[in-house]
Amino acid sequence: MKRVLRRILAKRGLLTISWMFLFAITLSAIENSSGTTNNKIQEDGKRTITGKVMDEYGDLLPGVSVVIEGTTIGTITDIEGNYNLVITEGAKYLVFSFVGMEDQRVSLGIENTVNVVLKSGVIGLEEIVAVGYGTTKKKDLTGSVAIVKADEITTKKTTNISEAIQGVVPGVSVTRSSGAPDASTTIRMRGFTTMQGSSVPLILVDDIPVGSIDDVNPNDVQSMSFLKDGAAAAIYGSRAAAGVVIITTKRGRSDKISVNYDYNYFVRTPTRTPKVVGVEKWLQMRNEYEWNDLGNPEGGEFALYSEDYINNYLQNNADSPDEYPNTNWEELLMKDFSTGQRHSFNIYGGNKVLKTNASFTYEKQDALYDHYDYERAIMRVNNDIKISDNIGAVVDFTYKRTVTEKPTVNPTAASRSYPAIYAGQWSDGRVASGKDGSNIWAELQYGGFNDKESHLLYGRLGAWIKPINDLKLSMYYAPNMYFEKNKYFRKSVPYWDWDNPNNEGTPLGYAISSTSLQESRTDNSKNTLQFIGKYNKNFGRHKVEAMAGYEEYSFNEEKLSIEGKEYILQDYPYLDMAPEGQLFANGSNTGEEDKNYRSAFGRVAYNYSSKYYLQANFRADASSRFAEDYRWGYFPSVSAGWLVTGEDFMSSIDAISYLKLRASYGELGNDRLGNYIYMSQIDFANILLSQGNTSVSDVAAAQYQLAIEDIKWEVTKTWDIGVDAAFFNNSLSVTADYYKKETTDMLLSLTTPDLIGYDDPYYNVGDMKTTGWEFSLEYNNKIGDLSYGGGFNISDYTSTIGDVSGRRLFADSSTKLSEEGGEFKEWYGYKTDGIFQTQDEVDAYVTPSSKIGVGDVKYLDISGPEGVPDGIISAEYDKVKLGSSTPHYEYGGNIKLGYKGFQFVATFQGVGEWNRRIYPAMVEPFGERWQNVPDIYEKSYFSYYNTPEQNLKAKYPRLGFQTKSHNYGMSDFWLVDGSYFRLKNINLSYTLPKNIIDKTGIGLSDVKVYFSGSDLFSIDNYPDGWDPEVGSSSYAITKTYLFGISVKL
Repeated sequence: MKRVLRRILAKRGLLTISWMFLFAITLSAIENSSGTTNNKIQEDGKRTITGKVMDEYGDLLPGVSVVIEGTTIGTITDIEGNYNLVITEGAKYLVFSFVGMEDQRVSLGIENTVNVVLKSGVIGLEEIVAVGYGTTKKKDLTGSVAIVKADEITTKKTTNISEAIQGVVPGVSVTRSSGAPDASTTIRMRGFTTMQGSSVPLILVDDIPVGSIDDVNPNDVQSMSFLKDGAAAAIYGSRAAAGVVIITTKRGRSDKISVNYDYNYFVRTPTRTPKVVGVEKWLQMRNEYEWNDLGNPEGGEFALYSEDYINNYLQNNADSPDEYPNTNWEELLMKDFSTGQRHSFNIYGGNKVLKTNASFTYEKQDALYDHYDYERAIMRVNNDIKISDNIGAVVDFTYKRTVTEKPTVNPTAASRSYPAIYAGQWSDGRVASGKDGSNIWAELQYGGFNDKESHLLYGRLGAWIKPINDLKLSMYYAPNMYFEKNKYFRKSVPYWDWDNPNNEGTPLGYAISSTSLQESRTDNSKNTLQFIGKYNKNFGRHKVEAMAGYEEYSFNEEKLSIEGKEYILQDYPYLDMAPEGQLFANGSNTGEEDKNYRSAFGRVAYNYSSKYYLQANFRADASSRFAEDYRWGYFPSVSAGWLVTGEDFMSSIDAISYLKLRASYGELGNDRLGNYIYMSQIDFANILLSQGNTSVSDVAAAQYQLAIEDIKWEVTKTWDIGVDAAFFNNSLSVTADYYKKETTDMLLSLTTPDLIGYDDPYYNVGDMKTTGWEFSLEYNNKIGDLSYGGGFNISDYTSTIGDVSGRRLFADSSTKLSEEGGEFKEWYGYKTDGIFQTQDEVDAYVTPSSKIGVGDVKYLDISGPEGVPDGIISAEYDKVKLGSSTPHYEYGGNIKLGYKGFQFVATFQGVGEWNRRIYPAMVEPFGERWQNVPDIYEKSYFSYYNTPEQNLKAKYPRLGFQTKSHNYGMSDFWLVDGSYFRLKNINLSYTLPKNIIDKTGIGLSDVKVYFSGSDLFSIDNYPDGWDPEVGSSSYAITKTYLFGISVKL
């Protein structure tokens, strides 16, 4: 099966033809069942307008008011959403209105059929939202569920969904460290739930698990539901401890065929670029660096470069640029901007039997350095088939192809670390020697490629039946197949001296010494099978909803990686071209993985008179990650709600439109710490055995991990209380939540003596508590043709370590510590008291080394063996916790304005408090003793050439190699206020008036042009040139300027 699929997926032309054939069949079926339009006008100038009204999900809306603007003439839609209205001559607009939906004003043209889709209103209490294995109205929710609508995502015109939701949902943290075309983000919901496992939420598309939130095209999203508390997420039990994200995709409508096309062209530039010193300053500071290490002897200031050499360098460069290089490495390696374009095509329609929504998006963009291109195509088809009122089916599938072509190196960090004194290329364009052969430009341009191609194919096949009124039985099968191939070809790059223009004789050296090839393949498949029964019944004022289900999930992945070395030919990147004896298996990237789940679940929801709500969920999960006797976990939840405004005593309070109180308790499970951890595991390795005077290669096997069979599920218990409110005729809405989470039986690695010879096993020994709160508000109003509004959200949490049996868990090169009573991953290092200013200070103070002197960072003596300062600086007694490393008071918001065809939306996002570290790569001068000097360091460092007043104001310690580990080690000296405010996105659009569109005569129903800008600026205290989100060596965070046009047929 896999071979067949690979061959099909490899045939791009065949795949494209197949999709086109499918579209044609679908459209033909829809078109053949469509009616015709009657354009007859009565003799008295009156005519009859007919049509259908539906919501965003394609469901027909009965009871919608349809009125001729400026009159009292109107009608309402019938039970199937149809209306019929006789209009008089001169009527220009129809106004459609419905409770909980936005009013829609439609221009009357020559068409006598006007179909309308109403969008959910401001508070959207009647809005249908996705919850576990079903839907409910927003007003009936009793758990903490946040909703993100389609336009909140598509307006931002981002490549990935994760970029669009940053700062949108309170309690949902989206972080990134790179702006690369294929970069990913980290999503975390309500803090941490485990110490050594995954805290990534479960991602579902139409109730089917997927690997990543970015496996879905943003344009295909109808809505997103974020299930944040235990009551909302417990129905997913085993994998929901970190929360659940449900993506509902767009579906077809019972309407005529509609076609949308959207084109985007965008330009990206770095938000900020760190600067470095020029060549003369580098030479001067390099002398000072060496002079400090020698103890600053009299007359030794020019230890490496003479004064004349420095003063004459620029003139010598002008005369002989190859002998005296002055290379602008940033200009040589990086581009000022990158570009890209995106085409999106969507077609939908249907009749009483078949409703289809099909989409195709193609995107291609380059990057901020050469030979880096990213290409992605996503195709999706959703089909709803209604055989009768009691029988139907669902056929959905998605195909995603991604191609990433890169060089073998990322030159971003090197563009600021290589000093100007080293040449990347000689003046005639040939490869130069760089720094003793280290030449990142040569590797970028000639060093080969690192290409990856992936194919993702997933879908959902289902059928449903209603055997009796109020009961619906469904069955779904959802396959998910992923195929990835990667080819990393690193080519030998020789170089010759600058005065050898014909590259004669033996090369001077090699930027890359030999040619090698590594090829890898990854195939994985996920299969989900679901059986679900739902029963909904009203008994007067009593409403009961019940759901029960069974689910099986399986995952299998195989990886293979082969490496060929010492290639003779550089133009044939194939494994069979490797010399004999030079093919090797890459064990770390080769293997197989399996995991399986089996689950039963159910929910009962009750409400009385739409005022008092009660809901209970239960799930039982069995995981293959545990031994047979410990596989099952049981996860219950209960929640309740009280609609206060449903009471009679609230009827006289006009200012409060809606008020609901919620409370919930739930238990969730986590097993995401790896497979087979309860089993004894064997590792294989190639070894050499001695047989007399010869060595013989063989394969050895040994147990490498001690097994503890009775490990079991981590369990997270959550408590939540919340309030939902709306004021002033629903123009202002407010939501607030306070929650607690407690994870028990956390799986931690148990320390064992080294002499046992095994890796540390996992055991249930820890617990952790998280408390937090969330608040959001939104305001919308309208005056005539002017609509305006805005929103704001803010949240915070603290995760505290409980009993972990006295363990101290270090992370990130021992710069972060988790231990009982403290926060999760607190910074850990030395406390400091500025910089030593005089020798008397040094002599009077304790230092960890005799080399520490004036201009170095001053560590504090915190404690000793007796619990008091002992006059010795030591890691054992003087390193302490330095505060939280996680962001606090994360916030976001938006401002919206609309006037006739103009729409303006601005969104912002930020962090109110964040203890950030300035990493050595950002500020340290002369890394590896030869690299460049950051401009921010040169502007404010301690120097013997400064006045005492200047040194008192210096931000950074003196130059020197001997004390670099001391000065740039982890301490509070390098912790700064990392809070920031970012203008996340602005979007300005204009929809052409209907009368202008009609004059084109090509059948367009809607035309919109727009501009979108992302990450345009931020306000923060980060060092100059550094974006507050970027990693110290990562691809830059970028601004995006996007121009687009959208047309609808």
